[in-house]
Amino acid sequence: MKIKFALLCWIASLLVVRAADEYKICVVCQGPMTKTVFLKTSPYLKGKQPICENCMTIEQECFTCGLPVKIRPLDLKDGRHLCERDSKQAVLSGEVAKQMFADVKRDLMAVFSGTGQMPDRNVEVALVDRVQMESLHRVQRFPHVQHATVGLTRTVAGPSGDLKHEVYILSGLNPGRFMAVAAHEYTHTWLQENVPTGRVLDSDTVEGFCELVAYRLMEKKSQPIELGLILTNDYTRGQVHAFLAIDASRFYETAKWMRSGVDQKLDPATVERVFVVAKEAKQHAPGWTVGAKPVAAGPNTIKLRSVSGTPRRRFALINDQTFAPNELGKVRLGSSNVTIRCLEVTDEAAVIQLVPTGEKRKLVLEDR
Repeated sequence: MKIKFALLCWIASLLVVRAADEYKICVVCQGPMTKTVFLKTSPYLKGKQPICENCMTIEQECFTCGLPVKIRPLDLKDGRHLCERDSKQAVLSGEVAKQMFADVKRDLMAVFSGTGQMPDRNVEVALVDRVQMESLHRVQRFPHVQHATVGLTRTVAGPSGDLKHEVYILSGLNPGRFMAVAAHEYTHTWLQENVPTGRVLDSDTVEGFCELVAYRLMEKKSQPIELGLILTNDYTRGQVHAFLAIDASRFYETAKWMRSGVDQKLDPATVERVFVVAKEAKQHAPGWTVGAKPVAAGPNTIKLRSVSGTPRRRFALINDQTFAPNELGKVRLGSSNVTIRCLEVTDEAAVIQLVPTGEKRKLVLEDR
């Protein structure tokens, strides 16, 4: 499900009524009502918000509350705007974002205590605008869009195999939404470091688990609006509800199932299956397979299909996947997959390493 930026995962409703005594002042321009009154609601507003006819013609809407923006709007320079009220609490500073993410990470380390490796100093966070997020999403290799419009995580492996996690969060979010997105994305880093090779997980289940963690943090932070947003959106196609059906005290077993469960997906009708696990294999993160749908056989050789990006940041399309330099991932090869690390990308070539054997190869872009 691709979430539109203008909606930010929440549903606003608009009702048109005749002017009445209870709606005398427009909430946008603070002027008197005449003729038709438009009533708008959203999770971030208390009750119905009356808007006059003139203000309803304003094209700019607040990215957070959805109301037309007329008085002292904040232009985020990427097609989004914030009203004066929401701009005062929006997360717009990279330093503020890093501190808030660090606070979320500290809270989640307590949640994940005893469940495996805790990503810490190898996690970097950055605020990006709408244009940058869309650019990052175009080269995102995961089959699910995650929180593609508000948050995204990329994991790259260094020469020694150490993992580095890059978390990108959309600028301009309010503090509650920022914390929920940060919790979701940090959970992706935990999955990358703890789910072993060979573990097959449905992509909706991956996202459902990330939303579960975000939900538990929002409970702790007393954020009822964010709790409602997690429960009412269909982003995980019901998987978050399946996870929430498991008692909160059983989080350790739930996390263990993500690492070594037998099933690929959590069935809401039989959530007790979360306690059925297999013997855990040796971990080589990130190594789990996302998605279990049958796919057609891939090419019989590893080929460089195209090179994109800029001279400072190139991307290589190898078989069916896009790689940045130092990025680790799997490509389709025949009826199976092979894990490779992209070492270098130039205008017409890419140097890769076959992880199972350590062999290095130079792939040259073929003439078309």
